[in-house]
Amino acid sequence: MSSVSAMLGGKMWRDNKLQESQELPNWITEKTDHILLHIVVQAGAKSCQIFGEHAGRLKIRLNAKPIDGQANARLLEFLSDKLKIAKTSINIVSGESAKFKTLAVHYPKMSAQKLVILLGGVS
Repeated sequence: MSSVSAMLGGKMWRDNKLQESQELPNWITEKTDHILLHIVVQAGAKSCQIFGEHAGRLKIRLNAKPIDGQANARLLEFLSDKLKIAKTSINIVSGESAKFKTLAVHYPKMSAQKLVILLGGVS
């Protein structure tokens, strides 16, 4: 049986599990009732994708322009699809009109480790 390894946020993942000796990436913070994602958005890209880490944040490219909240709406749609949760479970805590944003994920069944695994499957 072969194992699949991937790097995300400088951490090694094997068979969709965080190795025991590794910590969560810097761009994720687990709180009591929610998980914070620290991201940087590149609006106006050709497609939506997670594009590694930039300045200690998860970089997400979006195929929407930063006009009239289009990029924010696309961001919430993109992440809700990837995490398989409702868009209403994700909200922008800070940076609504900036490329550096902090998002809160309110979903009781979602651990920070599972969230990272689901985001790590995006190419």
